[in-house]
Parts: sequence; structure tokens; C-alpha cells
Amino acid sequence: MGKKGGVFGENSIYNIVNENTIELATPSSGEKTFGAVALSDSLRMLNSGELAKHYILKKQ
Repeated sequence: MGKKGGVFGENSIYNIVNENTIELATPSSGEKTFGAVALSDSLRMLNSGELAKHYILKKQ
């Protein structure tokens, strides 16, 4: 922990709650964490253009 490129042994299950929210559940502890989903380009710049609202994350 705290080292760049460290290896973590924790397992989680993810669930896409809606087009903007992802839930991570840790089975061993029952802990749930929520995060925001944002679309970025190859330079990690957030898509904020005129058509950005039309991008939808879909589970495959």
C-alpha cells in the first residue's frame, strides 16, 4: 500500500448502476463503494464537447 505500481490482493464485483455511476462491492467485507463514470479520450481529457451527453456506457 502506498507504493506506485503495487499489487493488491483484494477482489471486488462491479455493477453499473446507471450511465454515470458504478458500484464496487467487496465480498469479503461487504463494503460497497460508488464512483462516477466519465468518458475520456486517449490523452485522458474528459469529453465535454457538444455531443458528450449522447455517449452512453453499456455493459457487454
